Amino acid sequence: MLVSNIIPNEFTFGPVVHSSTALGDLNIGKQQLHACATKIGLHSNVFVGSAILDLYAKLRCRMLRTITK
Repeated sequence: MLVSNIIPNEFTFGPVVHSSTALGDLNIGKQQLHACATKIGLHSNVFVGSAILDLYAKLRCRMLRTITK
């Protein structure tokens, strides 16, 4: 999106963050999406914030399950 000069909004961030969660990729979620949301000022939006919180919670649970095995 950014390469095409399309600025994401709160409605585009939800599905993108959810996709990152489904892939189980914390690096994309944390380093790219969370940083981008903060940079363009969407980090305090309810939709974006809850998607990012969901990302961290689910991936944290996956990491803990992997460590305990």
